[in-house]
Amino acid sequence: MKLPHALLLGLSLIALPLHAADVNDLKWIITDGEVAITDCDPEAAGELVIPGTIGGNPVTAISNEAFADCGGLSSIVMADSITSIGYRAFYRCKGLISIHIAKNLTGIGNSAFFECTNLARVKIPDGVRNIPRFTFSQCSNLTNAVIGRSVDVISEFAFLDCRSLESIVFSGNAPSVLLGAFNGVEEGRVFISAKATGFGERFEGFPVIVLEDPVDSDGDGVPDDIDAFPNDPAETVDSDKDGVGDNADVFPNDPTEVADCDNDGVGDNADARSGEQIAELQARIAQLQEQLSQRPTLEEIVDARAGSVMLVADREKNEVTLRFKVEETDSLKQGKWIPVQGGDISLKVPLEPGNKFMRIAVVE
Repeated sequence: MKLPHALLLGLSLIALPLHAADVNDLKWIITDGEVAITDCDPEAAGELVIPGTIGGNPVTAISNEAFADCGGLSSIVMADSITSIGYRAFYRCKGLISIHIAKNLTGIGNSAFFECTNLARVKIPDGVRNIPRFTFSQCSNLTNAVIGRSVDVISEFAFLDCRSLESIVFSGNAPSVLLGAFNGVEEGRVFISAKATGFGERFEGFPVIVLEDPVDSDGDGVPDDIDAFPNDPAETVDSDKDGVGDNADVFPNDPTEVADCDNDGVGDNADARSGEQIAELQARIAQLQEQLSQRPTLEEIVDARAGSVMLVADREKNEVTLRFKVEETDSLKQGKWIPVQGGDISLKVPLEPGNKFMRIAVVE
């Protein structure tokens, strides 16, 4: 049985694997024995681990726009050897859900994570002093931000339009906050330790909650009080409340899906139903083909040539109704057609089982 081209294309796409990410997707340069990542294959997908060394040389930097528009990456783990992230390094990585930022990081470029719309949480390491302009702007699903203890400046529009941002945890004292840093954040709350200075009852318009003796059981920088997974350092947020943390959840905003084992963009639960859906489509196609096979061919239709009339049966009653008038006239040129007495004829003719058509032939 031949399947329609559209269905065949759909089946082929279901079976098409995506390009899982690894170090072979990266490009880099080596300067004075140190590696800087400069580019990534835009087709790379899934989790990427950026190694601590390449060719025996330490990886210390991610260059400007190195991962810009790499929308297939869902998770990135940076080696702790990395100390700098360049301008727009992860710009518009819209599939990125989680990122482990290197613990030894000291510098971040402007707009580094601009429009990473699925990024769920971030932890700024203690070595960073400035969160630059537009760093996390338009990260619309960012719910939790941990600000390292050394951060003393949050620059203009750093968290612009992070509309889902609920908790901002400051590990140290209050930093300087420049113009519009939190514009568009409406429901945020600030969490601080009792030893922190520079905060009042509100900070940048947000309520301040003092954790007298904050406990961080898993050491991820998020106090247990606001950590959805207080004993799991890899997780802090569960946006869709399905019991699976956003970092591990391939579909963090869909409570019906958590995994995509074949990386086809369709959750495993939906994939489990795809076989049934394909079978249903194939059955429907077979049914339509059977109906088409029962229709008359062109030759059969031509056989209803001049001198006969094709009639289609009433399928429910399995009969044909014949209706016609008989009229007469005294002149074909000027005459008037007059019904013949008894010339209104109506006749119901039953069809034999299995027959579908009837024709009337005019016999001279």
